[in-house]
Amino acid sequence: LFNQEKVELSTDLVVPPGYEIHIPEGTDINLVNGASILSFSRIIALGTEERPIRIRSSDGLGSGLVVLNTDKETQLEYVEFEGLSNPSQNGWEMTGAVTFYEADVVISNTSFSGNRRGDDYINIIRSNFDIRESQFYDVMADALDSDFSIGSVTRSSFVNTGNDAIDSSGSTID
Repeated sequence: LFNQEKVELSTDLVVPPGYEIHIPEGTDINLVNGASILSFSRIIALGTEERPIRIRSSDGLGSGLVVLNTDKETQLEYVEFEGLSNPSQNGWEMTGAVTFYEADVVISNTSFSGNRRGDDYINIIRSNFDIRESQFYDVMADALDSDFSIGSVTRSSFVNTGNDAIDSSGSTID
């Protein structure tokens, strides 16, 4: 449980399997010095319109969020992702600033803006997903890259993307 409204992570946060990460409304997570969140457990981040959750990088070095091999779906509602980059260290690199690998996810009323590095803002691999009423803007390359996944995107907007709004390989997307 993130129990402070302002959290600064300057080193990676790694969550092993068998937990749940709860991020309450109004939480501001600042990833600095290349830090990322790597979770083998689901995340429940439920902001509100009045008090969204922010996951950002004030120094431009924050390396984003990776959720891997979860048995329960992650839920993101009213979350603002700003200025993140793809995690990359010691020869290990993800293409997306926000990645879900074999980790189902529901995303609603969430924004993704101003990524600084990487091929994708979101990369979803071998997962089920539902993205609703969300915005992608000022994205360097692909906004959403879906590989071998099944999902839907409804009432969402893609503005000023450097490459594809939605890039799909082996996926079924409504």
